[in-house]
Amino acid sequence: PDQWFLNYGDPTWKSLAWECLNSMRIVPGKYRKLFEDTFEWLEMRPVARKRGLGTPLPFDREWVIESLSDSTIYMAFYTIAHIIKGEGIRAEQLKPELFDYVFLGRGDADEVSRITGIERGVIERMRREFEYWYPNDHRHTAIGHITNHLSFFVFHHAIIFPRELWPRMITLNEYVIREGAKMSKSRGNVLPLVEIPRRYSADLFRLYVVSTASLDTAVDWREEQVRVVLGRMRAFWNKALEIIEASRGVREPGELSLASRWALSRLNTMVREATEHLESMRLREYAVLAFYEILNLVSRYESMAAEVDGDERRWTLRRILEVWVRLLAPLIPHMAEELWERMGMEGFVSVAAWPEADEGMIDRELEAAVEAVERTVEDIKEIVAATSGKYSRAYIYVGPEDWAYEVLRIASGDGSRGVKEVLREAMSRPEIRGHGKRVVGLVQAIFEGRVPRTPVGREVELRTFRELRGYISRRVGMEVVVEEATNPSYDPAGKSRAALPLKPGIYLE
Repeated sequence: PDQWFLNYGDPTWKSLAWECLNSMRIVPGKYRKLFEDTFEWLEMRPVARKRGLGTPLPFDREWVIESLSDSTIYMAFYTIAHIIKGEGIRAEQLKPELFDYVFLGRGDADEVSRITGIERGVIERMRREFEYWYPNDHRHTAIGHITNHLSFFVFHHAIIFPRELWPRMITLNEYVIREGAKMSKSRGNVLPLVEIPRRYSADLFRLYVVSTASLDTAVDWREEQVRVVLGRMRAFWNKALEIIEASRGVREPGELSLASRWALSRLNTMVREATEHLESMRLREYAVLAFYEILNLVSRYESMAAEVDGDERRWTLRRILEVWVRLLAPLIPHMAEELWERMGMEGFVSVAAWPEADEGMIDRELEAAVEAVERTVEDIKEIVAATSGKYSRAYIYVGPEDWAYEVLRIASGDGSRGVKEVLREAMSRPEIRGHGKRVVGLVQAIFEGRVPRTPVGREVELRTFRELRGYISRRVGMEVVVEEATNPSYDPAGKSRAALPLKPGIYLE
């Protein structure tokens, strides 16, 4: 014949391919449409050529299978390639009967051994290895392959393998550009992967690429930004070594301070969120949280815990680091392994148990109250900047009446109710109804985002501001007085009346 074709338009085959595609996750989801469009037009496809390297076509050995058609189920071969190589199995021994048995469970191992000359035990080991690894849970490549290789990948798995061995997920990414321009030999701006470990480091490359762009956006390799990321990596490394050295022999303290309880609560919240990001293939969000946000958490905790007992502070930082290194193992594996060993941990961090969030240590009210402290610090700084004034003392009025916290709890709910529904429920409560316009103002502030929709107790907020008074003072550079908004001892400007849950009133003098 003049050409050999694969008929992707065959109704039975295409129906199976559609079933396979519809059962798979495509990440990012916006690329599913391109798969569907490709499936619609895919019909007769040339499958072989007479020039170049490749596998001879079994039906006519003058022809060579073209590469896209010959690379659709090779991940199945990956599962047994090491055995073939290790046992010195020759190409002529790789008979169809062998693959039928290993991949599909057809035939008898003794008969396959007779046909191929491969020992029965080796054949059964190949079968076990394939069954261990398959199906292909995750195929990752670039979007340019959707209209050819990846579509063929789905079609061929659907027609060859039973449904339980169909692929589960395809993830895709855009291309890497450099200094805002597409990489090409003509521009002389190509950055070969083989040079990355020598010129930068594998961990730096991984952190930069994953943290600077989502899967559906192009990664722009910019030297200036790379140097910034390198600086943060060095800061992480130095801080980790400092924690390891300082925490040697430290014992677990008794009751933890508010600052330490907050840090461990945030850590466990971050573990849960980072795990969710990874499982949903939100890799950039995972990297930003697991590396940068926990680095900021450590910095904030050290500043917040200046008055905390030294042993407690060192123990808490060590506890954070033990979790942190495991969270970072997929992202910066070489640094993680080195730190794991220096910490005196057993085995490799790459095979250590993934950290699980300790829900018992998560205190959402405390986290919300500490975030209110941080916002108050920023509010004070903004007031100082806007007025160009020189102030020596800040009065912070915390904890309005109980009804305000009840309104916040009602508004928080599941987030599905609007202003009218929240007001209707709030005004149905006798203890709230009498505050009329103030209730309306608070609900508006909540829905406008000026007050976070996070339920918190009045006593929790008051205690948090009182215990972190020294921290606030250091951050704003002036003396800080925390007043109870319902009973202030000093309020010349009436700022206590402006206090809302998680948004204190502020007076500077």
